[in-house]
Amino acid sequence: MGRIVRDLVKSVNRKALIFMMIIFLYYFVTRLYGISGHMNEYFDYDEGTYLMIARLINQGYLPYRDIFAVHPPLFYYMLALWLRIFGDNYVVGRLLSVFLGFLSLIVAYYVGKEVKDWKLGVAFAGLLAMDPLLIHVNPLVFHESSIELFTLLSLYYFVKYAKTKNFKYAYISLFWAGIGSTSKFTILPFAIALYLTIFFSFTQEIFEYFKNASKVILNKKQVFIGLMSYILITLISMSAIFLWPTELVRKLMIVPGLHKIEVYGQIIPSAFLLAIWGMLTIYIFDVSYVRKILEICIFVIKNIKTALLLGLSLLFPKIIIEGFLGILVSRDYIYQTYLLQGSRLFSIINLFMYIGDKFSYIHKNSLEFLMANTVMFLMVFTIFLAWMLHLECSRTEIRNWLKSLFIMNFFVYFFVSPIVPNDRFLISMWLVLYLTSLEVVQSIKFNKTLLKKLVAISAIFLLITDFGVMYQYPQGKLNLIWAHHSKEMRDELKEYMIKNNLTNGKFYAVNPMNTYYLNLKINPWYLDTFGLVLLKRMNATQILGNLTNVKYYILSTWSYFWWTDILRKQMRMLTIEIVTSNQLLYSDSFKNGEILELFCSLDNPDKKLSLSTYKGTLQLWVDNSTIASIHVIRGNTSYNYRTKIILVDERKYKVTQYSNDTNKVEFELYLNNTSITLKFSEENSVMLEFFRDVIVLDENKLITTNEIIDIESVDVYSSNIHFKIDGKFELTKRNDRTLEIKGRKIKITIINE
Repeated sequence: MGRIVRDLVKSVNRKALIFMMIIFLYYFVTRLYGISGHMNEYFDYDEGTYLMIARLINQGYLPYRDIFAVHPPLFYYMLALWLRIFGDNYVVGRLLSVFLGFLSLIVAYYVGKEVKDWKLGVAFAGLLAMDPLLIHVNPLVFHESSIELFTLLSLYYFVKYAKTKNFKYAYISLFWAGIGSTSKFTILPFAIALYLTIFFSFTQEIFEYFKNASKVILNKKQVFIGLMSYILITLISMSAIFLWPTELVRKLMIVPGLHKIEVYGQIIPSAFLLAIWGMLTIYIFDVSYVRKILEICIFVIKNIKTALLLGLSLLFPKIIIEGFLGILVSRDYIYQTYLLQGSRLFSIINLFMYIGDKFSYIHKNSLEFLMANTVMFLMVFTIFLAWMLHLECSRTEIRNWLKSLFIMNFFVYFFVSPIVPNDRFLISMWLVLYLTSLEVVQSIKFNKTLLKKLVAISAIFLLITDFGVMYQYPQGKLNLIWAHHSKEMRDELKEYMIKNNLTNGKFYAVNPMNTYYLNLKINPWYLDTFGLVLLKRMNATQILGNLTNVKYYILSTWSYFWWTDILRKQMRMLTIEIVTSNQLLYSDSFKNGEILELFCSLDNPDKKLSLSTYKGTLQLWVDNSTIASIHVIRGNTSYNYRTKIILVDERKYKVTQYSNDTNKVEFELYLNNTSITLKFSEENSVMLEFFRDVIVLDENKLITTNEIIDIESVDVYSSNIHFKIDGKFELTKRNDRTLEIKGRKIKITIINE
């Protein structure tokens, strides 16, 4: 790495240096903007997990032995070392990713220069600096910045091997990919594709087969073959529904890619589509493959030593790094890191799941979710334009290598590996695509005027998307989820905890970012709830039952934002158990769903009523269910934008509710096992909104909708629960589920019957 940096200064010409300085400036502006102020509860779960693991490493704990961890160890230890040197806080942790991304730009320049010239190097580095996906992940404590760097280092030596045929570079290329795989397994499909491409290049005849295959796959006729394949699979799925019009058949027999993949059984039409495409390709291009497959098998057998040496260069860094930092630490390492992760998805359906998701964003008009594909769209547009204009494109030998590597990556990522087809998990494949596409574009003989226009148009689109990622996204103005009060809420909770001397107890926080940011003491093994539930398949009862000596529990936005079906069920059970079995100390929530709650362990089997806040209102729980929400209204103003509850003494709470214009109303709330009492300093109207229909009785007289009564006691029935509301108040039944109660003191009691 040091040699590459020195070479950059020595070898770049003046123009390249100026362009690179501009690129570096753009990179740091886009990555450092908001790095300290932006926190997103919906997205920082992983950040908190990695930061907390790094902190625990520095405290003497070890991943896989003391901490349940699901990724290889390199990034954890890099981050731990970085925090030890520069300071242990989330901004410093994010700066590691920024630094790795910066190194990636330097390597990207050299990759492009090695492929062709300094212009391609500048273009490649500039494209990565402006890539919205990288702008999103580079400022976060994610593995992806390390994967970006190791992929580019591997590509650099792959290109040198392709140009010189010096086997030394092939081994080094695989070595860097192997190191990358000790950071996160999402680079493994790239490493496998790289290995296969290099191995089969050792004989010119077999490598020609792969080059010819790339010419067939990337042929213009594939547009029509793809269209024919989709027509046939549509007819097959339609016929299946006509023959067996059951709900199961309708769910399974979809048109892959056009419909969202939601169940694993949809692998059936996906496999049909691939088979149709393969048969049409073989028929139309008159492909002979049996003899070639036999030759490849014979070649593998004859060159098994070479295959093993290449495999060793890939596996050597894994054996060393993962051996010392993983396997020797815990016998459970392979199970936690690879076997559990491999069960997340099946292969084959990945491509159709990916495409289906993209089409669903278009159908829903949530085009923001396509931001990661901006660069790809621009590249495809440019190449298609050149094709339509019949512009000449000079042929280069290196392009065949890059095309072969990309096709191999595409095949392994989408049809072999069980990796979730998320754009940030596909970064290695995108880097190969960007480099290949740039080389093609640079080889097209555009006239200068058209080329300048295309560059300007591309820059404008990227600048607009980058602005959206940097500014609009954190403002919560896009459909991309963002909890823009996360830092504010955490800071206020931290202040409350310090003021009340709560920081010395042992905590359990569902979102590890709360654990890290609030500097809490925890049981290290149960740091990653997501991994334990989704991968290890632990249920809420097992997790809570094993949390020994935990005094405080923290629930937050992530706790209520359930993801997969299994996680949704267990997170709901976990939330219910914590809310109903413990005493609420502090709760704060906004109307948009952001929430942060602190509970204290409580041994009270007679407790029937519980409190929380959600979506800006006070929530009333009876046993294990939320029954109603409560908020104040004054005139036409509803105080349901934000609700904050703080325990003042054993049974007394201070409640503050805010309106959209930040006006607030404060009142006292007293909680007993079976009743709550609201006390106001002056007369107020309270909206009591039940989640099921209610019946209101005044001495057995039914209260009808919009009927107004002055009363001191009333019976309310919702589902199988009987409430008695006491006080001196005016009551109006607004609809089947909503009561408006006006008074200074309101007591709600659960009647046991």
